[in-house]
Amino acid sequence: MDNPVAWTKSYTGTSGIKARVFFTTLGHPYDFKIPEVRKITMNGIFWALGKEGAIPEDGVNVILHEPFSPNNSEFGQNFKKNLKPTPIQ
Repeated sequence: MDNPVAWTKSYTGTSGIKARVFFTTLGHPYDFKIPEVRKITMNGIFWALGKEGAIPEDGVNVILHEPFSPNNSEFGQNFKKNLKPTPIQ
């Protein structure tokens, strides 16, 4: 079975304001190690902002200038049982 991982929607809300939505099911920190995932996300954001004319023919530049080493969403060895978020002061 094929499932989309990203899609767009244009609509006009009940207030009459036109809107664009970009959605993706991608988003695990490790996903963003892959340049193509970063590119589809950035291209989608540009489109949702109405700036598709600014997207280069080969897509938005997603080259990282620093190493990207995300954790695994705090699962596995980094998971801390019963730890609650600290309130922002």
